[in-house]
Amino acid sequence: MIVKPSHPPSETIENTLLVDGLQAAVDTISSDLNETEILLFGGPVIAVGNATRIKKDTKLVGIPAGVFILLLLIGYFRKITIPILFFLPAIFGLTFSLSVITILQGSISAIAVAVGTIVLGIAIDYSFHFFNHYRETGSIE
Repeated sequence: MIVKPSHPPSETIENTLLVDGLQAAVDTISSDLNETEILLFGGPVIAVGNATRIKKDTKLVGIPAGVFILLLLIGYFRKITIPILFFLPAIFGLTFSLSVITILQGSISAIAVAVGTIVLGIAIDYSFHFFNHYRETGSIE
């Protein structure tokens, strides 16, 4: 059987609902017929699998990396407050951008969130450069 969705493959929420519904039907049929193998394949299935993997990888790598970086910065600057100040501009920018996206578009794709982590890293790197320069020279200029 071939199912062609009416929405584009980039719509993660609708694709997730479609794939979950199809998987539930496959599980029901497979439990009734033990010798039958049913496989799902196509753009929506791949898109949902990719989005799920990106979300898991972001949680698996992002949180421990953030904690590790924070501990390194605390060790380098010998103060707990300075590394926390690194994250303030990034958190403000993240909150502002997500609120604007929510107001204008209503949703955001998982890939866009993953790319946003790169921008977040650049913002934190700039903060590190600023505080390190201030530590070395004692002047903001």
